[in-house]
Amino acid sequence: MPIIPEERRILLEKLNLKTSTSDIERFFTKWGPLSECIVMFDKNTRRSRGYGFICFVWDHHCEECLEAQPHSIDGVQIEMRPIKAVSSNPIVKYVNSRKILVSYLSARLTIDELEEYFSKFGIAHIDCAVDALNEKPLYFAYVTFDEIESCDSCINIGEHCIGGYHIFVRKVIRREDLKKAEQMERVRAVCEARIQEELQEEAGRRRRNLDKKLRANYSTELALLRPPPPPPPAAAPLRETAEQPPPSTSSWVPLLPNEQFEEDGASYLAGYGPQRQKQKQCGTFAGSHISGNPVGTGISQWIPLPHGNISSPSDIVRRYSTPSEPFNNRS
Repeated sequence: MPIIPEERRILLEKLNLKTSTSDIERFFTKWGPLSECIVMFDKNTRRSRGYGFICFVWDHHCEECLEAQPHSIDGVQIEMRPIKAVSSNPIVKYVNSRKILVSYLSARLTIDELEEYFSKFGIAHIDCAVDALNEKPLYFAYVTFDEIESCDSCINIGEHCIGGYHIFVRKVIRREDLKKAEQMERVRAVCEARIQEELQEEAGRRRRNLDKKLRANYSTELALLRPPPPPPPAAAPLRETAEQPPPSTSSWVPLLPNEQFEEDGASYLAGYGPQRQKQKQCGTFAGSHISGNPVGTGISQWIPLPHGNISSPSDIVRRYSTPSEPFNNRS
């Protein structure tokens, strides 16, 4: 037979205080067989607490029953809602408990068989649930172990089979312990998130420092691997200019005097004016004068001028002798 999953467990609320477990079982077996059916009673007054639990064997029976709502039992409309197993909460495994709830399917299982099976885990006590009105068994029991480790070992097995019948076990946890465990889990989650954030910041800081070092090392290695720039090309040696022959006197023309002899003028420096009396050069330029001033014939008194084709000195005098313009400015 299949193991009963907790998703098939349904909470029944707002029950009539006169409704018994037999009434609940008789009503819901119309949709399918039940693996669990119980109405909660007060231990002292033996009166109903107004709620109970049922569990179908098959999933489709559970779905059909929930879709057929609302349901009325003994003239009172009840409320039904599926509940999740406490063991489905991941926090449950961190809560210490020595007590488990055993849900079994057959009424043929006795307390002796249960004690014999669970005694190998270190059993301390078994309490079978019985209907307070008619003293009928309710097909579930509470098993208390000596040690917490024994309870965890029994829960970790998952599937249990006694006398050929599969039973389902889950850890019994008080609501106060579950709230404490949830609070501790929230604190742990906050601490882990803070630690994770600090680790990420530290990893980012180390990554940035490593990137800086890698870039610096890469720049250094690249500078070492890069070949040095080639030396500048050697300047070509200056060619010694061939000695030019001295210019021919045929391409030189005399520096003619100006009418006004200034001390910084070219005619003054060439030897005309008052200096003419001191400088006696060899010979005179034949038949050439301007404004009654003789022209010297020293080599220092000659300047090269582009004069084209000139056949005689008289042509030169004729070309550059203009009364309205000083000769020095023209040259």
